[in-house]
Amino acid sequence: MHYGVTPAATNSQPNQQPIGHRPVCSLDGTPPMAREQIRLSIIEQLRLDTSKPIPIFEEAAQSVSRLLAAPICLISVFDRQNQLFKATMGLSSLGLMNQLAATRELPKIESFGIQVVDSGQSLMLSDVAQHPAFRKSLLVQRYGVQAYLGVPLMTSERCCIGTLEVMDIMPHQYTQQDLAILELNARWAMSEYEKQCWLKDGKIQQPTENNDYLTSSDKQRQSRINTLRTNLISQLTQDLRTPLTAITGMASMLSREIYGPLTQKQQEYANIVLHSSQNLLSLTNEIMELGALNNSPWELLLAPVDIEMLAQQSLQPIETRSKQQEINFNLTVEPGSRIWVLDKRIIKQLLYHLILSIAKASTSGSTVRLHISRKDERLTLAIWVSNPWLGDDLPQSVLSWGQQNKLLSSTKPLDTTYGFEIVENLSPLDTNDLTEGSTPTDLRQELGLLLSQQLTDIHGGEIMIQGSSNHGYRYIVSFPPFEVE
Repeated sequence: MHYGVTPAATNSQPNQQPIGHRPVCSLDGTPPMAREQIRLSIIEQLRLDTSKPIPIFEEAAQSVSRLLAAPICLISVFDRQNQLFKATMGLSSLGLMNQLAATRELPKIESFGIQVVDSGQSLMLSDVAQHPAFRKSLLVQRYGVQAYLGVPLMTSERCCIGTLEVMDIMPHQYTQQDLAILELNARWAMSEYEKQCWLKDGKIQQPTENNDYLTSSDKQRQSRINTLRTNLISQLTQDLRTPLTAITGMASMLSREIYGPLTQKQQEYANIVLHSSQNLLSLTNEIMELGALNNSPWELLLAPVDIEMLAQQSLQPIETRSKQQEINFNLTVEPGSRIWVLDKRIIKQLLYHLILSIAKASTSGSTVRLHISRKDERLTLAIWVSNPWLGDDLPQSVLSWGQQNKLLSSTKPLDTTYGFEIVENLSPLDTNDLTEGSTPTDLRQELGLLLSQQLTDIHGGEIMIQGSSNHGYRYIVSFPPFEVE
């Protein structure tokens, strides 16, 4: 890629706000105005032209900031005039209450990222002050930015709509590996966000079956194809599990330095491989368990179960998946017998899906709590979130979903068995307490909440949300006593 300097930039006056000596990319193809119009159209289609935060982008920004130890990380899109920040990490390092953090936007002409968008290629500036085209920019002069690395945010249609970029207030020698990490996270974040948009718009869905025109043999063949396809997906998932288990085991041995000491960088990469493989293995196990649950007849297989041990087994994969989110988990069991007659498969799946859904809706630094108790001879599970600043409650998106699905109860009193202080009068959820459009942040959360409802019904239990706006809300799941025949 070759950068030149426009003649007009050379004649810029010193007191002009736009930066002089602005480099332009010499590219063939679509004219700039047409390219901008396409970009703006796609941004509007993807609903990225609003100030609404994007959880997937936030997750990607946090991941990049941690992996590269970058003080500042941004994911942005570009409209006609401004660079709009969709996810930010570390803007406070540029000064408390700075304008960038307050407005979450930057004039496009002052942005380094516009070069990335215009060219569709990465931009690496290890020492911005040494580059004549950028050293007079607002980011350098007002905010003290000294190093920059940015990569394109590409849609599936190969249109660059924005950037994933890191910055530093000190000169920094970025590497090709840093660049590869940014590119990988940019592709992942954009791909996942597009999938969510397609699912919400109904672009990815099972076609409505119309079998009226099919002959009997056609229907049999179609049924056989569907069965084989489901079985093949199950088999491929199992085949994927074997190498993932091996990778996880070997990465664990490397990270523990069983075969010899590692350098600091080697240890860091070994831990990344270990945590990534553990996450993939957890996802693979979840797919297999969902498939098994779907294919199983709804007949309870009752047996004595240690409920505390079962809860620990359910929490373990969730803790692995929630490390990046910085969510903690706490399990408490009231004194007494821990043995209950249950269907282990169903209770384990219920706990996994319900707690994971609540954890995904929780903010960083929160603790998801599970309290197990005996109430009127029924097994009772209470789940809620503790936050140092927000107190004990359920996430707003979970409360909103519970209200929409009629899970809120204002009739049954609660006591300390459920983890509450004693509350005499419970109030129903006040709709004014919820933010507008407060819904589960992704489809995985909603599926988990729905599955927990279904699994509770299968096991003959009750599931509800109880509490008050003053004392907070809890998810309460209770099951009647069973005996082994």
